[in-house]
Amino acid sequence: MNHSESKEIDKIKKEIQEYIDGVVERNFLKAEKPWHPEGVKIYVDSENNLNKITLIQSRPKNTATKEPSQQSLVEQSGCIVNIEQTGNAAIAKIKWLERREQKKREYTDYISLLKIENEWKIVAKIFNIKDLS
Repeated sequence: MNHSESKEIDKIKKEIQEYIDGVVERNFLKAEKPWHPEGVKIYVDSENNLNKITLIQSRPKNTATKEPSQQSLVEQSGCIVNIEQTGNAAIAKIKWLERREQKKREYTDYISLLKIENEWKIVAKIFNIKDLS
């Protein structure tokens, strides 16, 4: 990897880390900042149907009015597993661990990014959820 490629990976890592930090801190404005406004989340639901929602559609409802005690019931951590980049396209893999009351889940996100107007933006996310308890 040359110096230029390494700099791009560092820029991508910074955007992904901001997304992770925003989610963990439950600061959704921070979590959305690395996203392109038209970014999408694609997933398969429990009935095996393919679903696609935009960033705006996926925003938590009434986040400002939730009681702190409800927010404290969710403990979440995330880490970047790897990042690959070619030209103006990149992909990142993130592993999450979520604890909600007595339930544990592991999420795996595959994040697609594009360099738009000299900034890396998340444009799509697909994910898997695995129950651990």
